Amino acid sequence: MYLKESYRISPKMICISSIFDRQGNHYSLVREVDRLFVVTLPPLKVIDYSIRCNGYNLKSALDTAKWLLGKNHLCPIVVDPIEQIILFPTRSRFHEDNIWFNPDHIKRTFFLRARTLILFMNDLSFSIPGQQSSFNHKLTTADQYKRLTVGPDRYPITQYLVKKQRLLLKLKKEMNKAEKK
Repeated sequence: MYLKESYRISPKMICISSIFDRQGNHYSLVREVDRLFVVTLPPLKVIDYSIRCNGYNLKSALDTAKWLLGKNHLCPIVVDPIEQIILFPTRSRFHEDNIWFNPDHIKRTFFLRARTLILFMNDLSFSIPGQQSSFNHKLTTADQYKRLTVGPDRYPITQYLVKKQRLLLKLKKEMNKAEKK
């Protein structure tokens, strides 16, 4: 496992949780689809940094979620509307045992001995304490929030610009190939 000084959340991120070193420093344990590493910042700072890279901050993301969902506790948040990254917490965002999950990577959940077993799309699994129904409710809320905020119909102008940019890149590549011949 390796150490990173900063990290911007990507679509490959499965979950992020707290970890402490022997001196009590608060770090983040990040699990991506194909790797696991530690970031020398707490999860909320990593999340806030990732959101700030998109022009707003954690507080505004939470305020928007509370406003749209009409609830004040354990709201999912939009981290990146362009990449369509949503995260949801398992506990209060200030609790040391809180884990933030990306719902896109969750394939299925099971209840096993007073714990929820989470099976991810890459066939890894993760176990957390608590009821499966409670976790599934948070997962469903996150999925609904994603459809409400960053679903395919939410950003038509952005999608148009992305498609246009891809088309221009494709045309440029074809022109370069034609010039080489």
